[in-house]
Amino acid sequence: VNAPVVITGDTYEQHNAVGGTLFGDVRINIFNISKINSEVRGGKAPRIKRLSEYIGQSYFDYLAGLPDLVLLMDESHRYRASAGVRAINELKPILGLEL
Repeated sequence: VNAPVVITGDTYEQHNAVGGTLFGDVRINIFNISKINSEVRGGKAPRIKRLSEYIGQSYFDYLAGLPDLVLLMDESHRYRASAGVRAINELKPILGLEL
């Protein structure tokens, strides 16, 4: 059994963040909500929502398309603001646990 692959806001753009095979490695994504729902200067979408040449879609869309996405939310009161709730709903997790 392989150790889980940990993907963070600093490493998700690496081409191996998505890879894997059927029944392959467990992938744990650790992000701050601000990486997902904040706009960049000039009205651009956050980098996580921009097209990635490695995967052919944004990493956000990749996560939203996972059939088994589970969110663990620390300090969940921070996610109740409208932008945070909207970002979480767009990810379409099968389960969201507030800690």
